[in-house]
Amino acid sequence: HSLDDFIREVDEFLKNAELWDEM
Repeated sequence: HSLDDFIREVDEFLKNAELWDEM
C-alpha cells in the first residue's frame, strides 16, 4: 500500500462519514 493509496482511502472514508452524518 503506497501512501497515496492510503490518503485516497482516508479521503473516501471521510466523505462517506460526512454523508452518514447528514442522514
